[in-house]
Amino acid sequence: MSYNSPYRAYESVPNVCIIESGQTARDTYGHRYGSQVLTLNSEQMEALSEGKQLGISIMDGEYALFIIGPQNTGRNPE
Repeated sequence: MSYNSPYRAYESVPNVCIIESGQTARDTYGHRYGSQVLTLNSEQMEALSEGKQLGISIMDGEYALFIIGPQNTGRNPE
């Protein structure tokens, strides 16, 4: 499925989508009610690979996002 149409329905976009780096790809994916760029460092990536999860504050604390690594796929964070 192509996500390059600026007129697509957001419902058709998966929750997680791997896109190219850069503003054009972010614009294509869509900003919704807002967007934020987060860069993970090597310590955070290592924590994910060790089975830990990341808690991320989004939009100055308005929302929270929890990322789990492949070891926890299918498990609900407690």
